[in-house]
Amino acid sequence: MAIETQSSIFVRAPVEKAFAFALGFDAPSIVRKRGPLPGVKSVSGTTGAWSSAGQKRKLTLTDGSGVEETLIEVGPSSYKYRVGALTGPFKFLVKEMNASFEVEPRKDGSMLTWTYAFTPASPLAAPVVSFIADALWPQWMDAALERMKDALEAK
Repeated sequence: MAIETQSSIFVRAPVEKAFAFALGFDAPSIVRKRGPLPGVKSVSGTTGAWSSAGQKRKLTLTDGSGVEETLIEVGPSSYKYRVGALTGPFKFLVKEMNASFEVEPRKDGSMLTWTYAFTPASPLAAPVVSFIADALWPQWMDAALERMKDALEAK
């Protein structure tokens, strides 16, 4: 059973511009350490733009652990990706994560929504994963979305 969390932010940009930015953002500059959750230190293993279903990339995190992301679906204003091959302490809690970005039109801009669904590694891990998804992950996503908004609106 997946445990889900979500965060949204309004950006003053049309859907097309906001989606292009959300799909191609520079992870190390946007996704930073927040509390006990690591940020992205580097991205490797990609060829070309992160834009087609089936593409994979490896993220090295600021705590020395890593994950592999696989882009599983790209639509005109949304995309989905799977996070797996976890290393570090999180691998004992989470089997995999599925995430998505969705960009919806709003008056004078767009709403950007980032969703994560965690598959706990075991029933014993589920309460800890639920705590992380409820108490820690939204703050981590909110901080990244604020940086994304600042970078996008500065362009």
